[in-house]
Amino acid sequence: MQLKQDRKVFDIVTMILSLIFPVVLSLFLSIIMKKDFSQIIQKSVWTALPFAFLFRTVINVTNKISYKKMPISPFTIIGFYINQLEILKVINNTIHKGKEIQVDNRLGGSYYKLIYPEGIEIWVGVNSSQRIENVLPFFKGKNINALEIACPVDDPKSPYRGAFTAWPQPCVSKDEHPPIVFDTPDYLLHSEGKFPKKVDVSLTAFASHIRVFQNQREFFLDGEDDFTESTKSFVSGGLSKFSKDGKDKPEAYAVFTGTVKNAKLVENTETLMNFFWISVETLNIDIDVVVDRRMLKSTPRKGNVVRVSAWIVGDWIEHASVEQA
Repeated sequence: MQLKQDRKVFDIVTMILSLIFPVVLSLFLSIIMKKDFSQIIQKSVWTALPFAFLFRTVINVTNKISYKKMPISPFTIIGFYINQLEILKVINNTIHKGKEIQVDNRLGGSYYKLIYPEGIEIWVGVNSSQRIENVLPFFKGKNINALEIACPVDDPKSPYRGAFTAWPQPCVSKDEHPPIVFDTPDYLLHSEGKFPKKVDVSLTAFASHIRVFQNQREFFLDGEDDFTESTKSFVSGGLSKFSKDGKDKPEAYAVFTGTVKNAKLVENTETLMNFFWISVETLNIDIDVVVDRRMLKSTPRKGNVVRVSAWIVGDWIEHASVEQA
Protein backbone atom coordinates (compact mmCIF):
# COMPACT_ATOMS: atom_id res chain seq x y z
CA MET A 1 0.00 0.00 0.00
CA GLN A 2 1.17 3.54 -0.72
CA LEU A 3 -0.19 5.97 1.83
CA LYS A 4 -0.26 9.66 1.01
CA GLN A 5 3.09 10.25 2.69
CA ASP A 6 4.61 7.37 0.68
CA ARG A 7 3.31 8.87 -2.55
CA LYS A 8 4.82 12.26 -1.69
CA VAL A 9 8.18 10.60 -1.02
CA PHE A 10 7.86 8.69 -4.29
CA ASP A 11 7.20 11.93 -6.23
CA ILE A 12 10.16 13.68 -4.60
CA VAL A 13 12.51 10.75 -5.25
CA THR A 14 11.35 10.57 -8.87
CA MET A 15 12.07 14.28 -9.33
CA ILE A 16 15.52 14.05 -7.74
CA LEU A 17 16.48 11.02 -9.81
CA SER A 18 15.23 12.76 -12.94
CA LEU A 19 17.58 15.67 -12.23
CA ILE A 20 20.54 13.52 -11.22
CA PHE A 21 20.28 11.14 -14.17
CA PRO A 22 21.27 13.61 -16.96
CA VAL A 23 24.15 14.93 -14.84
CA VAL A 24 25.55 11.44 -14.24
CA LEU A 25 24.95 10.48 -17.86
CA SER A 26 26.70 13.65 -19.11
CA LEU A 27 29.68 13.08 -16.82
CA PHE A 28 29.99 9.50 -18.01
CA LEU A 29 29.75 10.46 -21.70
CA SER A 30 32.21 13.33 -21.32
CA ILE A 31 34.79 10.93 -19.88
CA ILE A 32 34.18 8.23 -22.50
CA MET A 33 33.98 10.58 -25.47
CA LYS A 34 36.58 13.01 -24.10
CA LYS A 35 34.38 16.00 -24.81
CA ASP A 36 33.44 19.09 -22.86
CA PHE A 37 31.02 18.27 -20.00
CA SER A 38 28.97 21.49 -20.45
CA GLN A 39 28.22 20.71 -24.10
CA ILE A 40 27.09 17.18 -23.40
CA ILE A 41 24.87 18.08 -20.44
CA GLN A 42 22.94 20.59 -22.56
CA LYS A 43 21.88 17.72 -24.81
CA SER A 44 21.43 15.01 -22.19
CA VAL A 45 19.25 17.19 -19.93
CA TRP A 46 16.42 16.40 -22.33
CA THR A 47 16.61 12.80 -21.10
CA ALA A 48 15.25 13.87 -17.69
CA LEU A 49 11.59 13.91 -18.67
CA PRO A 50 11.60 10.57 -20.57
CA PHE A 51 13.58 8.99 -17.73
CA ALA A 52 11.06 10.21 -15.12
CA PHE A 53 8.18 8.90 -17.24
CA LEU A 54 9.89 5.53 -17.73
CA PHE A 55 10.76 5.25 -14.04
CA ARG A 56 7.19 5.95 -12.93
CA THR A 57 5.79 3.56 -15.55
CA VAL A 58 8.01 0.71 -14.33
CA ILE A 59 6.97 1.34 -10.71
CA ASN A 60 3.26 1.56 -11.60
CA VAL A 61 3.40 -1.67 -13.62
CA THR A 62 5.15 -3.38 -10.71
CA ASN A 63 2.47 -2.11 -8.31
CA LYS A 64 -0.32 -3.36 -10.60
CA ILE A 65 1.25 -6.82 -10.76
CA SER A 66 1.58 -6.87 -6.95
CA TYR A 67 -2.01 -5.64 -6.62
CA LYS A 68 -3.37 -8.47 -8.76
CA LYS A 69 -1.49 -11.05 -6.70
CA MET A 70 -2.50 -9.63 -3.30
CA PRO A 71 -5.11 -11.79 -1.51
CA ILE A 72 -8.54 -10.25 -1.08
CA SER A 73 -9.24 -9.25 2.53
CA PRO A 74 -11.60 -6.90 4.41
CA PHE A 75 -8.90 -4.22 4.08
CA THR A 76 -8.47 -4.57 0.31
CA ILE A 77 -12.26 -4.53 -0.06
CA ILE A 78 -12.29 -0.87 1.05
CA GLY A 79 -9.12 0.15 -0.79
CA PHE A 80 -6.32 -0.61 1.69
CA TYR A 81 -3.92 -2.84 -0.26
CA ILE A 82 -1.65 -3.84 2.59
CA ASN A 83 0.47 -6.71 3.84
CA GLN A 84 1.13 -7.73 7.45
CA LEU A 85 3.85 -5.12 7.96
CA GLU A 86 1.96 -2.25 6.41
CA ILE A 87 -1.05 -2.80 8.65
CA LEU A 88 1.08 -1.29 11.42
CA LYS A 89 0.88 2.03 9.56
CA VAL A 90 -2.91 1.85 9.63
CA ILE A 91 -2.94 1.01 13.36
CA ASN A 92 -0.49 3.82 14.15
CA ASN A 93 -2.47 6.28 12.07
CA THR A 94 -5.72 5.33 13.80
CA ILE A 95 -4.37 5.59 17.34
CA HIS A 96 -2.59 8.91 16.78
CA LYS A 97 -5.14 10.64 14.55
CA GLY A 98 -8.39 8.92 15.44
CA LYS A 99 -10.99 9.70 18.09
CA GLU A 100 -10.59 7.89 21.39
CA ILE A 101 -13.74 6.34 22.87
CA GLN A 102 -13.14 5.09 26.40
CA VAL A 103 -14.67 1.81 27.57
CA ASP A 104 -16.59 2.66 30.71
CA ASN A 105 -16.78 -0.71 32.47
CA ARG A 106 -14.64 -3.08 34.53
CA LEU A 107 -12.36 -3.90 31.58
CA GLY A 108 -11.45 -0.32 30.76
CA GLY A 109 -9.36 0.44 27.72
CA SER A 110 -10.41 2.36 24.63
CA TYR A 111 -11.52 2.10 21.05
CA TYR A 112 -9.86 4.39 18.51
CA LYS A 113 -11.91 5.35 15.48
CA LEU A 114 -10.45 7.02 12.39
CA ILE A 115 -12.96 8.24 9.83
CA TYR A 116 -12.02 8.72 6.18
CA PRO A 117 -14.18 10.38 3.53
CA GLU A 118 -16.89 8.33 1.79
CA GLY A 119 -17.73 6.31 4.94
CA ILE A 120 -14.47 4.38 5.41
CA GLU A 121 -13.56 3.71 9.04
CA ILE A 122 -10.76 1.92 10.89
CA TRP A 123 -11.30 0.80 14.50
CA VAL A 124 -8.57 -0.28 16.93
CA GLY A 125 -9.40 -1.74 20.35
CA VAL A 126 -6.79 -1.24 23.08
CA ASN A 127 -7.06 -2.79 26.56
CA SER A 128 -6.25 -1.12 29.87
CA SER A 129 -2.65 -2.38 29.61
CA GLN A 130 -2.29 -0.56 26.26
CA ARG A 131 -2.20 -3.78 24.27
CA ILE A 132 -3.99 -3.97 20.95
CA GLU A 133 -6.97 -6.31 21.14
CA ASN A 134 -8.72 -5.71 17.84
CA VAL A 135 -8.25 -4.03 14.45
CA LEU A 136 -11.37 -3.83 12.33
CA PRO A 137 -12.19 -2.06 9.06
CA PHE A 138 -15.71 -0.74 8.63
CA PHE A 139 -17.72 1.12 6.04
CA LYS A 140 -20.69 3.23 7.08
CA GLY A 141 -23.01 3.42 4.10
CA LYS A 142 -26.31 5.18 3.49
CA ASN A 143 -28.72 2.47 4.63
CA ILE A 144 -30.13 2.41 8.15
CA ASN A 145 -32.00 -0.62 9.47
CA ALA A 146 -34.26 -0.80 12.51
CA LEU A 147 -33.29 -4.00 14.33
CA GLU A 148 -34.31 -5.79 17.49
CA ILE A 149 -31.04 -6.92 19.03
CA ALA A 150 -31.61 -10.33 20.58
CA CYS A 151 -28.33 -10.87 22.41
CA PRO A 152 -24.57 -10.25 22.30
CA VAL A 153 -22.21 -13.04 21.28
CA ASP A 154 -18.80 -12.92 22.98
CA ASP A 155 -15.65 -13.81 21.05
CA PRO A 156 -13.52 -16.19 23.14
CA LYS A 157 -10.36 -14.74 21.56
CA SER A 158 -10.88 -11.29 23.03
CA PRO A 159 -13.52 -9.54 25.18
CA TYR A 160 -13.12 -6.47 22.96
CA ARG A 161 -14.55 -8.35 19.97
CA GLY A 162 -17.96 -9.84 19.45
CA ALA A 163 -21.18 -10.06 17.46
CA PHE A 164 -24.92 -9.57 17.89
CA THR A 165 -27.93 -11.50 16.72
CA ALA A 166 -30.90 -9.45 15.57
CA TRP A 167 -34.22 -9.45 13.72
CA PRO A 168 -35.40 -6.72 11.33
CA GLN A 169 -38.24 -4.43 12.37
CA PRO A 170 -41.17 -4.37 11.91
CA CYS A 171 -40.99 -7.78 13.47
CA VAL A 172 -40.73 -10.75 11.11
CA SER A 173 -41.72 -14.30 11.93
CA LYS A 174 -38.81 -15.56 14.03
CA ASP A 175 -39.82 -19.15 13.31
CA GLU A 176 -39.52 -18.64 9.54
CA HIS A 177 -36.51 -16.32 9.47
CA PRO A 178 -33.19 -16.98 11.22
CA PRO A 179 -31.64 -13.95 12.93
CA ILE A 180 -29.14 -11.66 11.26
CA VAL A 181 -25.70 -12.03 12.84
CA PHE A 182 -23.24 -9.17 12.58
CA ASP A 183 -19.84 -8.33 14.04
CA THR A 184 -19.34 -4.83 15.40
CA PRO A 185 -16.12 -2.77 15.68
CA ASP A 186 -16.92 -1.43 19.19
CA TYR A 187 -18.45 -4.46 20.84
CA LEU A 188 -17.91 -3.48 24.49
CA LEU A 189 -19.73 -0.19 23.99
CA HIS A 190 -22.98 -2.04 23.27
CA SER A 191 -22.75 -5.52 24.80
CA GLU A 192 -23.91 -4.61 28.31
CA GLY A 193 -27.45 -3.83 29.42
CA LYS A 194 -30.76 -5.55 28.92
CA PHE A 195 -31.71 -7.45 25.78
CA PRO A 196 -33.68 -7.57 23.57
CA LYS A 197 -33.50 -3.90 22.59
CA LYS A 198 -34.45 -1.95 19.48
CA VAL A 199 -31.77 0.15 17.76
CA ASP A 200 -30.93 1.65 14.38
CA VAL A 201 -27.91 -0.05 12.81
CA SER A 202 -25.76 0.55 9.75
CA LEU A 203 -25.16 -2.88 8.19
CA THR A 204 -22.35 -3.51 5.72
CA ALA A 205 -21.50 -6.67 3.80
CA PHE A 206 -17.80 -7.16 2.98
CA ALA A 207 -18.16 -9.36 -0.09
CA SER A 208 -16.04 -12.49 -0.38
CA HIS A 209 -17.94 -13.51 -3.52
CA ILE A 210 -20.36 -11.65 -5.74
CA ARG A 211 -22.14 -12.30 -8.99
CA VAL A 212 -24.01 -9.62 -10.89
CA PHE A 213 -27.05 -10.39 -13.08
CA GLN A 214 -28.28 -7.76 -15.52
CA ASN A 215 -31.94 -8.32 -14.63
CA GLN A 216 -34.39 -10.70 -12.95
CA ARG A 217 -34.78 -12.82 -16.07
CA GLU A 218 -31.05 -13.53 -16.23
CA PHE A 219 -31.05 -14.35 -12.52
CA PHE A 220 -33.88 -16.88 -12.78
CA LEU A 221 -32.39 -18.47 -15.91
CA ASP A 222 -29.12 -19.04 -14.07
CA GLY A 223 -30.70 -21.84 -12.04
CA GLU A 224 -27.88 -21.94 -9.50
CA ASP A 225 -29.71 -20.27 -6.65
CA ASP A 226 -31.94 -22.30 -4.36
CA PHE A 227 -34.20 -19.30 -3.78
CA THR A 228 -35.77 -19.20 -7.24
CA GLU A 229 -39.13 -17.86 -6.08
CA SER A 230 -37.76 -14.39 -5.39
CA THR A 231 -34.75 -12.20 -6.10
CA LYS A 232 -34.62 -11.35 -2.40
CA SER A 233 -33.24 -13.82 0.14
CA PHE A 234 -31.00 -13.64 3.19
CA VAL A 235 -29.49 -16.63 4.96
CA SER A 236 -27.15 -16.15 7.92
CA GLY A 237 -23.94 -18.14 8.03
CA GLY A 238 -25.29 -20.60 10.57
CA LEU A 239 -23.43 -22.02 13.52
CA SER A 240 -19.74 -22.62 13.99
CA LYS A 241 -18.00 -24.45 16.81
CA PHE A 242 -15.18 -22.03 17.48
CA SER A 243 -15.40 -21.78 21.28
CA LYS A 244 -13.17 -23.83 23.53
CA ASP A 245 -16.11 -25.24 25.49
CA GLY A 246 -17.58 -26.72 22.31
CA LYS A 247 -20.75 -24.66 22.34
CA ASP A 248 -22.22 -23.52 19.07
CA LYS A 249 -22.03 -19.82 18.32
CA PRO A 250 -23.42 -17.95 15.33
CA GLU A 251 -21.13 -16.59 12.61
CA ALA A 252 -21.32 -13.09 11.19
CA TYR A 253 -21.54 -14.32 7.61
CA ALA A 254 -24.42 -14.47 5.19
CA VAL A 255 -25.40 -15.45 1.68
CA PHE A 256 -28.04 -13.21 0.16
CA THR A 257 -29.60 -12.05 -3.07
CA GLY A 258 -31.16 -8.69 -3.79
CA THR A 259 -31.79 -5.84 -6.18
CA VAL A 260 -29.25 -3.07 -6.70
CA LYS A 261 -30.67 0.32 -5.67
CA ASN A 262 -27.48 2.24 -6.34
CA ALA A 263 -23.81 1.58 -7.11
CA LYS A 264 -20.71 3.73 -7.12
CA LEU A 265 -16.97 3.40 -7.64
CA VAL A 266 -15.42 4.88 -4.49
CA GLU A 267 -11.86 6.15 -4.07
CA ASN A 268 -10.03 5.54 -0.81
CA THR A 269 -8.48 9.00 -0.37
CA GLU A 270 -5.67 7.61 1.79
CA THR A 271 -4.40 5.11 -0.78
CA LEU A 272 -6.02 6.47 -3.97
CA MET A 273 -7.28 2.93 -4.67
CA ASN A 274 -10.84 2.30 -5.86
CA PHE A 275 -13.52 -0.11 -4.68
CA PHE A 276 -17.25 -0.54 -5.32
CA TRP A 277 -20.08 0.39 -2.99
CA ILE A 278 -23.45 -1.17 -3.81
CA SER A 279 -26.74 -0.47 -2.05
CA VAL A 280 -28.80 -3.68 -2.13
CA GLU A 281 -32.44 -4.25 -1.24
CA THR A 282 -32.64 -7.78 0.09
CA LEU A 283 -35.09 -9.73 2.27
CA ASN A 284 -36.42 -7.48 5.09
CA ILE A 285 -33.39 -5.14 5.07
CA ASP A 286 -31.39 -2.77 2.87
CA ILE A 287 -27.68 -3.44 3.12
CA ASP A 288 -24.52 -1.67 1.95
CA VAL A 289 -22.14 -3.99 0.09
CA VAL A 290 -18.47 -3.14 -0.44
CA VAL A 291 -16.52 -5.05 -3.07
CA ASP A 292 -12.89 -5.37 -4.10
CA ARG A 293 -13.18 -4.41 -7.78
CA ARG A 294 -11.07 -7.44 -8.79
CA MET A 295 -14.11 -9.60 -7.97
CA LEU A 296 -16.36 -7.94 -10.55
CA LYS A 297 -16.58 -9.03 -14.17
CA SER A 298 -19.10 -6.29 -14.96
CA THR A 299 -20.00 -2.93 -13.46
CA PRO A 300 -23.04 -3.16 -11.14
CA ARG A 301 -25.89 -0.81 -12.01
CA LYS A 302 -29.29 0.14 -10.64
CA GLY A 303 -31.82 -2.63 -11.34
CA ASN A 304 -29.24 -5.45 -11.45
CA VAL A 305 -29.70 -8.51 -9.26
CA VAL A 306 -26.75 -9.67 -7.15
CA ARG A 307 -25.88 -12.86 -5.32
CA VAL A 308 -23.43 -12.16 -2.49
CA SER A 309 -21.47 -14.13 0.09
CA ALA A 310 -20.13 -11.77 2.72
CA TRP A 311 -18.88 -11.00 6.19
CA ILE A 312 -21.54 -8.85 7.89
CA VAL A 313 -20.48 -5.92 10.08
CA GLY A 314 -22.78 -3.43 11.76
CA ASP A 315 -22.61 -0.47 14.08
CA TRP A 316 -25.06 1.64 16.05
CA ILE A 317 -26.00 4.86 14.24
CA GLU A 318 -25.87 6.89 17.45
CA HIS A 319 -22.89 6.84 19.79
CA ALA A 320 -23.82 9.89 21.83
CA SER A 321 -24.48 7.94 25.00
CA VAL A 322 -21.19 6.08 24.98
CA GLU A 323 -18.59 8.21 23.22
CA GLN A 324 -16.20 10.34 25.16
CA ALA A 325 -14.01 12.77 23.27
